[in-house]
Amino acid sequence: TELMIFRKTRVRRETEVPISMLSPFKFLERVAKSPDTYKNDYFYKVNIYTSSPRWEIRNVGIKLIGLFKDTGKIHYLVEALKSGKENGFVMRNALMALRQLNTWSTELKILTLELVQHGYYEVRAAAIDYLARCGKPADFEEFRDLLLHPRRFAKSTLQEKLSCLKLTAKMGNKDDLPLLERYYLASNSLIREELLEVLYNFYRRKILTADEIKELACLSFQSDL
Repeated sequence: TELMIFRKTRVRRETEVPISMLSPFKFLERVAKSPDTYKNDYFYKVNIYTSSPRWEIRNVGIKLIGLFKDTGKIHYLVEALKSGKENGFVMRNALMALRQLNTWSTELKILTLELVQHGYYEVRAAAIDYLARCGKPADFEEFRDLLLHPRRFAKSTLQEKLSCLKLTAKMGNKDDLPLLERYYLASNSLIREELLEVLYNFYRRKILTADEIKELACLSFQSDL
């Protein structure tokens, strides 16, 4: 029995494909579990994948940029977002990679203002998440009316609404509460729960008092009554 187990193990090891020979998708799956373990030996894969004529392979390369923290590819990501040639999936992942690199600039702020109005909802949501992670509180002023406008609420997907609330929790202030009125009576409980997180963060940031929180929290659950 021990001999049979040894033979099976040996055969498995001999037939295992070296990581450098894996397909781009399998390679990504492997390194995503521990990027730092593979970063130094396989950094070159980023250039290979991002140079591919196939968007699916470029998409893998873009994900690797974020996982390997390749700051040398910031310009590549920006151009991918500005070119108008990449599809929504690639653009979403380019924004996620920029968020992982934690980079921000005036150019990126202007670009993000455009992308929160993109035609694909996942790009819009990713742009809002990127702003929340890397933007500056002062920049929120330029996004407030655009993101929290009542007309925007009516057209937004659930993912966008949740992203807007997370952004407001981090960068908003008391003056934003009137703009959040539509969120109080949202039929989706996830939205109302995220709204409570906004109120809690406002309390933590000393924007609201405990009594104000209680009053507003009651309003957020009125639609359940």
